[in-house]
Amino acid sequence: MAQQSYEALLEQARGLSKSSSQLQRLLRIHPLIAELTESARALGDFDDLTGFAPGLQHRLANSLARTAVERQALVRARATRGRLDDRRAALAVNPDWPRFEDRINDVNDKAVVVRKARQSLPNRRRELADSEAQLQTLRSLIGLAPATSLEPILPSPAQLDAVQRLAKDALER
Repeated sequence: MAQQSYEALLEQARGLSKSSSQLQRLLRIHPLIAELTESARALGDFDDLTGFAPGLQHRLANSLARTAVERQALVRARATRGRLDDRRAALAVNPDWPRFEDRINDVNDKAVVVRKARQSLPNRRRELADSEAQLQTLRSLIGLAPATSLEPILPSPAQLDAVQRLAKDALER
């Protein structure tokens, strides 16, 4: 009977130890379960968030990181702009320049004329070569040597006017 009593007490001690262990475990996880329950209750209002695309949180985190980088770039750009504004404010026009403004503008205008003349030079050379070829053809048609001047045989302006009047009268008839 003592043996039975001992075993009953031993079984009761094991049961108490198991019960005590369960209670200690419950005491350890109770705050976590309470926090989880509170979180689930607070997030219950966000049930409509399940329709978001997968990986949204990663894209959002990347966007936030890029935003931080862009904000730093903005700070640097503003600092650079401030330095440039200071440098621009320090710029001053030489007081002698207004006296030479007309000469500077004249030189600039001449530079434009020269640039345009240089650009049109190949066209003018081609036109001159065409005119000389036509003149050479005219000389050969009237039987003159290539270097002969055509000036002595040119008609006078009065003769040219008379021919033009005759041509005009002929066209009117």
